[in-house]
Amino acid sequence: LYKYKTTTLNSLGNYFPGHAGAQQMVWAASTGTIGTFTESGERSKEGQVLNSHFPYIKQESNVALIVYYPNWDLEFTGIEGIEVFLYFEASRYDETTTSGNWI
Repeated sequence: LYKYKTTTLNSLGNYFPGHAGAQQMVWAASTGTIGTFTESGERSKEGQVLNSHFPYIKQESNVALIVYYPNWDLEFTGIEGIEVFLYFEASRYDETTTSGNWI
């Protein structure tokens, strides 16, 4: 857990990386009022967190490397939809910068 004033970054480092998941949220960042996180798998119409697989996570202080790489055997368990979605409300920030696929 990293916290500075109202800014936080928390993660469960390598919580079953690549394996099938369910409704666990394994990392999140917040500026106090604006949250950011990722989700893998099919999106729920009700807005539930539905992680089909968990990411590899390495966090050091205020920086986290989060990589989604599903295990090869997920297809045998019937899990479909391994896409990853980033929830980042850029319109709520005063300023954002992008470079290629990086925000």
